[in-house]
Amino acid sequence: MEGGKAAASSAAKLLGGNIMRLVESIESADPAELSRELFGDDQESLQKVTRAFPSIVNTAVQVCKGFAEALERLPADAGARMMAGSLSEISGAGIGDAVNSLSRVLIQFYERDPDLFNRSKLETTSDAIKAIDYGKLRKSLTYKARVQMEYRREAVVLIGEEPIALINLISLIPEYVNDTLKLLNQVLDSIGFPPEAMTYAVFKILEEIDWEEMGGAVNGVSRFINTLRRGDLLLGDGSSDFTGVISSVSEDFIENVDFIEVSRAVSALSKYMEAAATSLATDALGKEGGALAISGALLSISNSAIRSTSAILERATALPPEALGAMAGGLKDNFSARELGAVFNSALVLFNRFTAGDPELAGTIIGNALSGVDSEQAGLAASTLTAEFVRAVLGGTAAGKPELGVLGIVVNNTLASYNQLSAEDPQVIARSLDVFLASLDEDQVNKAAKSAASQVADAALRNPGVTRAVVRALLSATFKFVKGYIGNLVGKRERGVT
Repeated sequence: MEGGKAAASSAAKLLGGNIMRLVESIESADPAELSRELFGDDQESLQKVTRAFPSIVNTAVQVCKGFAEALERLPADAGARMMAGSLSEISGAGIGDAVNSLSRVLIQFYERDPDLFNRSKLETTSDAIKAIDYGKLRKSLTYKARVQMEYRREAVVLIGEEPIALINLISLIPEYVNDTLKLLNQVLDSIGFPPEAMTYAVFKILEEIDWEEMGGAVNGVSRFINTLRRGDLLLGDGSSDFTGVISSVSEDFIENVDFIEVSRAVSALSKYMEAAATSLATDALGKEGGALAISGALLSISNSAIRSTSAILERATALPPEALGAMAGGLKDNFSARELGAVFNSALVLFNRFTAGDPELAGTIIGNALSGVDSEQAGLAASTLTAEFVRAVLGGTAAGKPELGVLGIVVNNTLASYNQLSAEDPQVIARSLDVFLASLDEDQVNKAAKSAASQVADAALRNPGVTRAVVRALLSATFKFVKGYIGNLVGKRERGVT
């Protein structure tokens, strides 16, 4: 036992001495001289190293292979115990002490001279930047990327020729995803601090972020985009050249897109999303408290959007007149109202072309939509909305209702606009009605009027109680109007007002 320990100690000392002598030799040697010695003009050392390189790699591969095969020949338990025992001999505490020592050294160096390492690295970097031939670097990196891409492409092709290999590789994806999810869940579980501690930590992180630099980054990106735009206009002699560039790019892209496959994929994806959304909604709403939680979340989102919009508009109303005037001028000059009209026009043209090919299209769509509406529920909703609208507008102290005043203002403004327009062009209504009435088909109007009159009369006769009530209300309103009108005329005549 003692002899074995002595032998191991002697071997360790011998190996340690050899390594130290090698380290000392490398330390004392001039790197340039060592390089010239190994790779001199005679090329002998270079040829030896080059010839030996495959052997070195192959030896390393064979050593790994032999090591694995030797472990494989052992019983599984024995091999596992051997590896576990070997790994257990690695000193975790020693690794931790080494990391701590390195950390202390770096902290000490940084606190002594924070710029020490940067200066050293910058000097080296500066010399390297000056010495690099960037043309050759660009070309070499380009060729390297092409070689790597070709290699990867060929590797993928070879794997694709082996379906079993491809299936086995693809089957690894769920494992990686599952492991990632497990790790994420473990991380989230591990940071289950008390609320105040978690909030403090998150807020501290937000405070420690250099938002000035963040703002500078936003400014830098903005400057880049603006510089790109200016360069675009300069290259295009005042007009943008981007349209031509993107047109060329999109042409190459579109030519290689199989739209049949894409449309099928989009259709399939939409069905999958529909199924997923339906399943999630069903499960969530079916869970106790799920419906209330979802409705609360949706209301919270809606309320946040409403409050944000309200706050923005409220701030806008407080802007000074000159700012609002500038905004109005920008809206007037820059808002593409004509293009918006062109959008509606194109939609109308498209609709007309659809219906020209299939005149029943609109009716079928509307009919299908209405067929899905429960008439009883629609009637109940319309009745409720009408009653509540009337109650909201006219209920309570109607005279104090601001809605009625607003409605009156709208009517007054409309009348004022009409009066101004008719004063400028007294025949504007007549001409408009002429155009409208001339465009009507007299036969169709006649048939529609006779049919409507006949149906109204039939409906009135079938419902005499309702008809009497309506006629009585109309006659009462007419009588009161005439009586009031005549009384007003008599009153004006008695007062001498014409």
